[in-house]
Amino acid sequence: MAESLSVHLPYVEGRPEVTAQLKSDTGESRFFEFLVDSGADMCTISKSHAAQIGINYEHLDTKEENIEMVNFQSVHGKKSMATLSFRGFEKEIPILICKEAASPLLGRKGSFEMFDILFEERKMQITLKP
Repeated sequence: MAESLSVHLPYVEGRPEVTAQLKSDTGESRFFEFLVDSGADMCTISKSHAAQIGINYEHLDTKEENIEMVNFQSVHGKKSMATLSFRGFEKEIPILICKEAASPLLGRKGSFEMFDILFEERKMQITLKP
């Protein structure tokens, strides 16, 4: 993608979502529909999503933490790293793997550093500028 080009992505069912690929250090990868969440510190996936890309939650050597999510809901999670690929951009980013069921979230750390992100509510789209 050329540096000057912006990408306009329509909301999916009224939500700012993007399809991006996550790849673990084992080389296994999968595309996920991520909710773009400017309030999330980091990319978040569930334990079952992690298993789909070859990450075994129980074998992670990071400490399990109690994380406060939306509406003060608490989940347990472990931090890991994965490679995020989206529209020709690729970057290793920190991810939080939730022990409980969780929808994939695209948070700020790592991913938002690749683009300037504009939520255009009236147009029901996200604009990403590299």
